[in-house]
Amino acid sequence: MNKNKVLLLILILILSCTSCAQEDRPVVSKQLSQEEEIRAEHQYPVRWTGDVTSKVLKGIDEMLDNPVDMLQSGGELKLTNDEGKEVKVATCREYWNYKNQGFAPYTTYDRAMESWFINACNPLKFLMNIKPSKVSYLTDFDLTENPLQILPCTLDLNLSDDEVKKAKEFIAKGLTWKDFAPNKKIEVINKNEIKLEDDSSITWIVLSAFADFNNDGIEDILLDVSHQVKGGSNAGCGHSILTRLEKNGVLRVLEDEP
Repeated sequence: MNKNKVLLLILILILSCTSCAQEDRPVVSKQLSQEEEIRAEHQYPVRWTGDVTSKVLKGIDEMLDNPVDMLQSGGELKLTNDEGKEVKVATCREYWNYKNQGFAPYTTYDRAMESWFINACNPLKFLMNIKPSKVSYLTDFDLTENPLQILPCTLDLNLSDDEVKKAKEFIAKGLTWKDFAPNKKIEVINKNEIKLEDDSSITWIVLSAFADFNNDGIEDILLDVSHQVKGGSNAGCGHSILTRLEKNGVLRVLEDEP
């Protein structure tokens, strides 16, 4: 066998081994690709600022049928429909069922009692639908970040349709909550809770969670919002879901409840 044939056989052997090695690689490469895809889909996990772990582990279905804890209020919730029928409500499942049938709090006292159900039941509704996020522009967000400059003024206590319309017009013009309510004072309780106050009302805002609430892959935030009118009994609470669609972009309201 001459020298050229020997070199040719060596070259064929090398190419053959390389080919075998390449045939084995796609399996490993595919596994890595799947792992990377999973990491991408769950890059931003659901984050709760409060301690809801024990509640989640207990099971949402069970919680829906447990009486809402109203010991601190010392009262009970009654809802009334348009025909004047009155019902007592004890659990979140009952609360949602009656609300879907058109029942609502009739008196100021009933509205105050309803706030206990809003705070206890609405987060369960969010828990049933939230997912991890693929994209986030809120990774470092907290409520110390110039709240009156970044939070939408629709979170303010707007008692009439005209006030709500005015707040939305401010947002459409690119104006801030500070422009909408220049006399509003801010007290930062911690990075997840603030108190806003002016001559007529007090608003408390609590940052509760980060998650994808509307299944678009983008991270959103859940806020608990409570209001109290000074010198009166008018008060209320609810939840708002906000999102940001680009880095340093404005916060947009996705959903308000109740």
